[in-house]
Amino acid sequence: MASLWISPPLDPAERPARPPAPAPRLRLVHSTAGAGTARAARAAVTVDPARVYLRRRIAVGVAAALTLALVWQALSVVTRPFTASPSAGDVASVPVVVHDAAPGETLWSLAAALGPDDDVRQSLEVLTRLNGGSSLVVGQSVRVPASWYAGTR
Repeated sequence: MASLWISPPLDPAERPARPPAPAPRLRLVHSTAGAGTARAARAAVTVDPARVYLRRRIAVGVAAALTLALVWQALSVVTRPFTASPSAGDVASVPVVVHDAAPGETLWSLAAALGPDDDVRQSLEVLTRLNGGSSLVVGQSVRVPASWYAGTR
């Protein structure tokens, strides 16, 4: 069986005294004068442990973000050769198919429709290098990599 014990209120004279607050930590930052001068007394600075902790946490967070960004960039560079699209540098050795430009078609729309990359800008760069520029006229023969064109028809 549970019991409840209620204590009488304490008399203020009987209450235990609070321990004194800890003294702030002092650190001498810089002193060019001798001890006991007013200049040496002004050089003493109070160090707040909470601010030091916060600054260290921010520094660790920034370092972690930079490390993550570098790892992400390294992974994208390493996995780039395994993609199916030809890069802009090796377009001379790419087998091509000729596509006749229809009214309203642009290189951007062709790159978006036919290009295998998630980033249309990379596919657009390949088309621009293959065709020697970015201008497109209705009926113009546009050179498109065969691997792109075969997947759509």
